[in-house]
Amino acid sequence: MRARQVTVGTTATLIASGGTRMSPDHVIIQVPSGGATVYLGDANVNTTTLGFPVVAGATFTWPLAGESIYGRVAASTQVVTVAEVGD
Repeated sequence: MRARQVTVGTTATLIASGGTRMSPDHVIIQVPSGGATVYLGDANVNTTTLGFPVVAGATFTWPLAGESIYGRVAASTQVVTVAEVGD
């Protein structure tokens, strides 16, 4: 497992990239309690119609095989903790 932090801004911010991995690696994204909602999606993610909301205190887990996950917040920035599990 690799863990790190990413600061997500008001434009699409790359959080995790599956690259050319073939195994079903997983990414775990955690928004700290008291933080801002982070919207997840592809490079076109937005905070109204094209984003999956992860609220403060919540965790999002996704199999990451060959795709990338971007995040965006409505205002300011939000630090998220990212754990990648797999090869």
